[in-house]
Amino acid sequence: MADGEPQTWLGRFVPGEAPSPRPDIVLRADAGQALAMVLHELATNAAKYGALSTKEGRVSIRWDRHLNGNPRSHLVLEWQEIGGPPVVAPAESSYGMSTVRDLIPYELGGTVDLVLAPEGVRCRLELPADRLSNDREPASETTAHASPRTGEA
Repeated sequence: MADGEPQTWLGRFVPGEAPSPRPDIVLRADAGQALAMVLHELATNAAKYGALSTKEGRVSIRWDRHLNGNPRSHLVLEWQEIGGPPVVAPAESSYGMSTVRDLIPYELGGTVDLVLAPEGVRCRLELPADRLSNDREPASETTAHASPRTGEA
């Protein structure tokens, strides 16, 4: 990209260096929807108030699978804002921050560690193994739980 050429904030999710390889993750539909909502809230807040609100700001997103003594691994995703303005924790939690903190534990039985550190927001999400698609089943089969409508009352 040439100097002075506009850059979208979404392009700043990836640092200048080549990202390290990460494992492919296939989520069940409920986990995909909840994770998408949480990432949307984090990205929106970063764009309005955090690292993505400045030209120099960046967001690092990393994920991996951890066994922790279980036969199937769970997902760990880490979000870190870098180079943005100092973070000031609000007096009251907003709807968006409540969504980030509460949705994963409530809907999926996972955990969230959200830190509003002055140098940048950090968020660590953990999703249980049962919210990931079984490696031996195609994702379409593991997420198809609803029966088709027949039109009968």
